[in-house]
Amino acid sequence: MNQDDQAKKEFCWRCGEFLPPDAAVCPKCGNVLRPGDARAQPAEAAMDRPSTNGRSPRYVSLLLLGAGIESFLMSLLVYVNRDSLIAEVQQMYGSSLPGVEDAIYLLIGFWIIIGTATLVGSYFATKRRRWGLVMACSVLGLMSFGVVIFEGSLFALVAIILLLRSRNEFR
Repeated sequence: MNQDDQAKKEFCWRCGEFLPPDAAVCPKCGNVLRPGDARAQPAEAAMDRPSTNGRSPRYVSLLLLGAGIESFLMSLLVYVNRDSLIAEVQQMYGSSLPGVEDAIYLLIGFWIIIGTATLVGSYFATKRRRWGLVMACSVLGLMSFGVVIFEGSLFALVAIILLLRSRNEFR
């Protein structure tokens, strides 16, 4: 292959792999190519990107799924134990403390919203779309806490780190 042919060769926009003529799918990463997706670019530019082997979005999806489940479990745990929590707070601060029950229900609603957001992020990470939205959902997932040792927050933190490394794998 001479230098002119090599210069005209197209590369996958996601992983930088050389594409065979008229390829519909990248042979390396499995990216479905649409007209205009494949772009001629220097091979060195693709080599400069950190390699994540295409698995990071899957891991992000699973981690956000775990954070979302943890958030829903926290809301369920607080809901089931709401009467004892209200009694405990009233015992500590006196029964004249207004709004304790409302605060408990707000906390339950907060965790349901956080859980829903992380599940939305998990969905879009699976589809490898909307990196910014997945990142925002991961940041919200930091507030999912967890039943035992803040595992929901840890899941979200690891998801953020993987997202920062795999930005080029999203459309």
